[in-house]
Amino acid sequence: MTIALSREAAAQRFLNIRWRGPLTRTALLLMESLWAYAFVAFFVALTGAGGKPTPLGMAAVVFLSFGISRALQQSSLGLGLLRVWGALLSFLLFYAIARVDFYGDWRF
Repeated sequence: MTIALSREAAAQRFLNIRWRGPLTRTALLLMESLWAYAFVAFFVALTGAGGKPTPLGMAAVVFLSFGISRALQQSSLGLGLLRVWGALLSFLLFYAIARVDFYGDWRF
């Protein structure tokens, strides 16, 4: 009986570990990066314009946009101002990464 209780306690401690949240969030961001890459590659193939995207560039857009949104959520800005700043920063980030990724030019 004592062994069964200690196994249950060990299993409960394993389930309460704090790494599950960050691991799940990272896995979801990687999944979003993959479908965003597939969408952009499909769109570029349909239009036939520009170079092909790199998975690293798409992952940078997704992860950095997520970081911007988390940072802005912790600020004390009003909802309307938060949306404006979030959209502006995400657009600028996307422009910078797309410029480097598609054209290889880092000068803005």
